[in-house]
Amino acid sequence: MHPIQDDCSDAGMTRAIEANFLAAFEQFRTLPQVQIVESPYVMRITSSAVPDPLVNGILRAQFPPDSADRHVEEIVAYFRERHLPLLWQIWPSTRPDDLGARLVAAGLSAAGWNAGMALDLHQVADPLPLPPDLTIQSVENEVHLQQWLRTLSAGFELQAEVVNLLETLSRQAGFGGGAAFQNYVGFVADQPAACASMIFGAGVAGIYNVVTLPDVRGLGLGTALTYRALLDARSQGYRIAILHSTQMGYSIYYRLGFREYFTIHKYFSEAPYGLTHRLK
Repeated sequence: MHPIQDDCSDAGMTRAIEANFLAAFEQFRTLPQVQIVESPYVMRITSSAVPDPLVNGILRAQFPPDSADRHVEEIVAYFRERHLPLLWQIWPSTRPDDLGARLVAAGLSAAGWNAGMALDLHQVADPLPLPPDLTIQSVENEVHLQQWLRTLSAGFELQAEVVNLLETLSRQAGFGGGAAFQNYVGFVADQPAACASMIFGAGVAGIYNVVTLPDVRGLGLGTALTYRALLDARSQGYRIAILHSTQMGYSIYYRLGFREYFTIHKYFSEAPYGLTHRLK
């Protein structure tokens, strides 16, 4: 178990955001369908059984400038030959600094961005007023797990293979205190309407998988679930929470006290032969 991190300086928050992301993917090492390979230069995740960007891409890249183009060419060829999509994210630790431009030159396309955000849990703000008929349930048994999976799948329009992976990971992590991550379901009028996850890794709490079903968006459900997770993390002694925000969620997280420390740029190469995958 990594010691709880409490360095809330700009540099500390930047490290925490990236470290939690990598720690979250460590959970996938237990799955036979997923392969994670590391070298001094790169950390690669692949799954021929699940041809989705979630588990096919580059998690970390630090190349010498004079050999970066060769490494990129070899990696792109590796995914192409296996008919897999390739999602490549650019982080503060990525080297060389112009790797994004090199990826575009190698045929990848810019695929949007996320804001790397972090929060000192001693300074979390109160949320806006919430729907009176909202209840939030942490996932503590198989019934809750299935409700969380159905909500997550519908909200993000996930492939069945991806849902199966997340189900296995959640079951392996277990329920209750001490689990590697905690899932949440929000109910409106006793029906599952939103969900979220909190992943503990690298000594910080990471907020992931926040989504609300289309017919109840705009009511503050995502805010409520995020706030609940933050309070739970603080009660367990954590000092820092992190997340990767889309443009849509940015103002919500900012109101809760999150601040942006860097931008995560994404680059994507579609699998050949017309395979199509949704980026989330």
